[in-house]
Amino acid sequence: MSLDELLDRYHRAADAFSRGDPDPVKELYSEADDVTLANPFGPARRGREAVLGALDYASRQMSDGQVVGFDEIARYTSDELATILEVEHWRARIGDLCVPETEIARRAPRSARWMWVPCL
Repeated sequence: MSLDELLDRYHRAADAFSRGDPDPVKELYSEADDVTLANPFGPARRGREAVLGALDYASRQMSDGQVVGFDEIARYTSDELATILEVEHWRARIGDLCVPETEIARRAPRSARWMWVPCL
């Protein structure tokens, strides 16, 4: 599988994750003990079991979501390593609150604070 095919697979998996289904994302994570995850729903995690648990927790917080786009900022690849930085644009319900895509896209890169609004 090429790197671009893997990214496409992640993009589809992230969309499922936004609706509360963590399994497609979990399938993409390394099985190595040095796997890590940092997301807005808890502290950074290291190790497969901790990462999978954090993904389960984060996905349970979301529903009615949609990933509406990805902006690639940087890419570095070698024979042994690939690093990609993307800004992800999501819409999702987090508990009783909606996170509109425009707020995530505009504010998340600048601040650790999320701008949430009640769903109507």
